[in-house]
Amino acid sequence: MDKIVTMKQQVYNILKKRIADGTYRHGQRLQEPDLAKELNVSRSPVREAIKELVMEGILIDTPNKGAALKVFTEKEIADIYALRILIECAAVDTLAQHPELIPDETLEKIRISLSVTDKDEIDYVVNADINPHDAYMEAAENEYILDVYRRASFCTMSYHRALFAGENYPVNLRQHLDITVALLDRRFEDARAAVIRHLQDSEEIICRAIREGTI
Repeated sequence: MDKIVTMKQQVYNILKKRIADGTYRHGQRLQEPDLAKELNVSRSPVREAIKELVMEGILIDTPNKGAALKVFTEKEIADIYALRILIECAAVDTLAQHPELIPDETLEKIRISLSVTDKDEIDYVVNADINPHDAYMEAAENEYILDVYRRASFCTMSYHRALFAGENYPVNLRQHLDITVALLDRRFEDARAAVIRHLQDSEEIICRAIREGTI
């Protein structure tokens, strides 16, 4: 059983990375037999990995056709980011009320990493070294909004690479740094404003990429 679980997680990680870095196109079907042959594994771990990705909203399963990489509309992206603004601001508000929860050590590591990160090293799934979102969401100690945040963030990860494309790259890192430093300095209103600005800009970048067909 341990071997099956481990293999399934390995397959899941491979598929998730490929989805995030653009290996698979939106709307492309992930065929279970082909993936099993390519990855040199049985169909069982592939089936389980695909099932989990469907549950997370990254893939969509159509009866008799199999799973495909979900294509989001601009409306869906806008709805997801509106939700993220609500719950991420709620997390910041919680930290403002309970500053002892702020993960200073983690945020300081993020601050340092943001100043030296190379574009080619970006992990579009979740790069903990440059991602303050996970840090403050987890620090707020609310499992309900954390679960919603993870689902909302993960389901659109196939579009996240647009946030680090071209001129968006330095802007995205700068906004992450603004959030991080504001929390470290206990400037909660600034942190809240930085979160809103960053998420609104991210929504616009992804929606523009969808309109222009560049992702």
